[in-house]
Amino acid sequence: MPDTTEDTPPEPAYSTDRPPRRIWKYPCEVTRMTTHMMPLASRILAVGMGGNPGEVVFWADSPNIMATKMRRVFRVFGTGEPIPLGWVWRGTVQVPGYPLVLHLMEQDTMAGYVDPED
Repeated sequence: MPDTTEDTPPEPAYSTDRPPRRIWKYPCEVTRMTTHMMPLASRILAVGMGGNPGEVVFWADSPNIMATKMRRVFRVFGTGEPIPLGWVWRGTVQVPGYPLVLHLMEQDTMAGYVDPED
């Protein structure tokens, strides 16, 4: 057992040279586009149902919360619903107790990009 009588604090579990990584939860309404300001390097880890009816949530890894933030736009589409050009798939969730599957899409930040396969 470590000696706790010393005045030296325990070493942190992360580097003190930069802020620690964090995982944040973001809500999205099923019926409309949702905008979030997120650190530039954030990446989506998982998608699930929110605690409120009509809400999908996603969790994103933010390696540096002090980093420049960018506006990111999300929308939830149902299976079989037409998806316009310019939306990128980020995750899928099945609604518990219903035969409904929802897909979280993010608006592509590359304005004017057209997929050559379309």
